[in-house]
Amino acid sequence: MSVRGTGAQGRGGPADDDVLGKAYDPRVMNRLTEFLQPYRRQIVFAFFVMIIRAVSGLAGPYIIRLAIDQGMGAGDATFLGEMVLVYMLATGLNWLTNFAQIYTMSWAGQNLIYNMRNRLFEHLQDLTLSFYDHYEVGRIISRVIGDVGVMQEFVTWAIVGLFSDIFVLVGIVFAMLSLNAQLSLLTFTVIPLMFVVTVLWRTRAREAFRQVRRKIAIVNANLNENITGVRVVQA
Repeated sequence: MSVRGTGAQGRGGPADDDVLGKAYDPRVMNRLTEFLQPYRRQIVFAFFVMIIRAVSGLAGPYIIRLAIDQGMGAGDATFLGEMVLVYMLATGLNWLTNFAQIYTMSWAGQNLIYNMRNRLFEHLQDLTLSFYDHYEVGRIISRVIGDVGVMQEFVTWAIVGLFSDIFVLVGIVFAMLSLNAQLSLLTFTVIPLMFVVTVLWRTRAREAFRQVRRKIAIVNANLNENITGVRVVQA
């Protein structure tokens, strides 16, 4: 005899996993900002080292250009050696700032998730028993562990990473235009196609992520109810 979960609808409750919110919800961002407030110094520091990392990364191709044109091309071994040293320093600075950024945001993300899960646990303790009659424990566990884990990835990688990518992209565009404007404009002709592909991929990726989220919640709910049912049957 097996005890099966009730699927995506829960124990007669609404299918909350099927209720999709907006891609950007100001209320959610405001609540996230509340959790981020204690770590604003770490976030500011991460943004600072992000700028240094982006600049040192963008300097690499320019240093190589100088080494080739004015060092190897002109037969100046001294200048070439200096450019090699400068390139090594820029690469080392890029590595150090990248490590500092990842370490700082990982630390902030871990502490934020710790506080968020404690807040969720306290909230679950305050809910009435009727709530647990309508929602499987497995789905609640999926929310507390899986969804909050996604928030950790967002804090660790997305917050600073988004601005870092924008900063680097602007720097690349500026460097390309300053080196060769005509060739740069020719290269930019593929941007509309890239934009369309990105929009289509983002829509499909978002829906795929939501499908995975629903399936994980259903699996956790069924697994929890089956294991609990086995104990009841054996008793």
